[in-house]
Amino acid sequence: MFVLPATRVESHDYLLFLLLGLGAAAIAIATMRAVTVVENTLRQRKVPGFLRPALGGAGVGLVALFYPEVLGSGHGAISYQLERSFGFQALAALLFAKIAASALTVGSGMRGGLFSSSLFLGAIFGGAVAGGLQALAPQLSINPLAYALVGMGAVAGGVVGAPVTMTLLVLETTGNFSLTMGVMAAVIACSVVVRQSFGYSFATWRFHVRGLRIQGAHDIGWIADLTVGKLMRKDFQLVPASETIAALREHFPLGGPKYAFVLNGRRAYIGTIETVEAHSSTYDAAAETTSGPSPHP
Repeated sequence: MFVLPATRVESHDYLLFLLLGLGAAAIAIATMRAVTVVENTLRQRKVPGFLRPALGGAGVGLVALFYPEVLGSGHGAISYQLERSFGFQALAALLFAKIAASALTVGSGMRGGLFSSSLFLGAIFGGAVAGGLQALAPQLSINPLAYALVGMGAVAGGVVGAPVTMTLLVLETTGNFSLTMGVMAAVIACSVVVRQSFGYSFATWRFHVRGLRIQGAHDIGWIADLTVGKLMRKDFQLVPASETIAALREHFPLGGPKYAFVLNGRRAYIGTIETVEAHSSTYDAAAETTSGPSPHP
């Protein structure tokens, strides 16, 4: 859990958080596209599948020679970034290095995704924004840790496609409701821009590049083609209320349709009959009387 310094989130911070969310959308889209660029490049060069992870690992190692921080993406790496103040130029360079390392890792076929990397990228991006604001407008009293956490939620929300989850993640991590409102603003801004301009989260983007038109949960599986017409059954059985039990037994022998819908003289629905009940010995004496509906709704 990260403990924020005892500083208030001012009104101008919320506007800056909203703008930060717009920038986070660009980072999220660039990262997802970078993965596809690496993947397509290796495919076009006809690099054998077994060799691609080795090339990707070599590329990540080369990047790590200059920016060893790119090798980390978990809680430890994020904590390291949040607990230390780095300058704008250092964080901006690290941001591009981490995007390149993530693209090389996932695009070359190594196992894993962008969840932890998106959190790390967001923390770096938020810290870089805070560093730039401190240099340009020191009178604003910018809190780098707050901006790093907002950036973490925003970028991850755009990449993962789970804005509510990312907002609650920061709330649980910090326990700071004022900051959570800023995270919510940034996450919503980022998610809307990503959705409207790009159209995919990283998971659905991976389906898209493989030819599957899936943009969200509503497109997955049979529900994509589900219509009201497909839910309506056409094999229903209709019975006039004047039909006798004997005739009902003849029309619906045992093993046939389970239910029949009873209609009155104006062909309006008045009830339902379980056809198996018509074959009960209880009704033998009244077989020549009308069936009438059962008490089923």
